[in-house]
Amino acid sequence: MVANGKKIKGNGSSVNSSTSIMVRNVILDMNYDMMARVLRVPDEKFLDKMAKSMRDWVSRLKGELLNPPDGEEVKQVYVKAFQEFLGVKLTKVEPTQEEWRIYETETKPRN
Repeated sequence: MVANGKKIKGNGSSVNSSTSIMVRNVILDMNYDMMARVLRVPDEKFLDKMAKSMRDWVSRLKGELLNPPDGEEVKQVYVKAFQEFLGVKLTKVEPTQEEWRIYETETKPRN
C-alpha cells in the first residue's frame, strides 16, 4: 500500500513443512536509523545510505495522517475484518511448543 508515493504497508510470508505464515503490517511509526542498523548491510558506511533510502520510499501513518490510529485501534480493525471475512471468532492463544521451536531454530534473527 502506498501513500503519497511511499510504502506504508508491507507483506511477507514463510513456509515450513507444517506451517504457512503470512505477515501483513501497517507501519504506524518507524525509526529509520534503527531499522538500517538491524538490517543486514554490507558495511558500516552503507548504514546512512540505507536509512536515507528508507526515508525516501517508506512512510508511516504517523507521518501521513493528522490523527493516526494507535496500535490497539489498528489491531481491533484487523481482528474485526478477519472475523467477518473468514466467518470465525478469533481468540488469543500462546504459540505451541512446536511453533516456538520453529521460531527459535528457523525464524529468530541471529546476531
